[in-house]
Amino acid sequence: GGTPPPAAQRAAATHEAETDLASWVRFLARGLSRRGTVSLVLPAARFDDGIAALKAAGCGGVLLLPLAPHDGEPARRVLLRGIAQSKAPAQLLPPLVLHRRGEGYTEQAERVLRMGAALPLIAPG
Repeated sequence: GGTPPPAAQRAAATHEAETDLASWVRFLARGLSRRGTVSLVLPAARFDDGIAALKAAGCGGVLLLPLAPHDGEPARRVLLRGIAQSKAPAQLLPPLVLHRRGEGYTEQAERVLRMGAALPLIAPG
């Protein structure tokens, strides 16, 4: 998905090459024990491909965390987490807003990136 960056190393890290997403997820899930997790960060336009790949690899209970650049803007990336052998339904979490306009990271993003806080991967309520 998307246009690969010009730097070869970054392009290799962020875009599919010879191996498609479903094959890559199957490989990741193969070594999981029951209730182990696979996490993916994908372009937002590929979230349905990611969910399908996780389900095909035997991972359910998928959580989708949209990563929005600014408040009120659509997510450009999503974080997906699937759980091996889970039959739980998928859940859409509130977006993690990364930046305040002109002022750097949001407090929540700063805690995750700089202080090692956990990502908000628990559904509210």
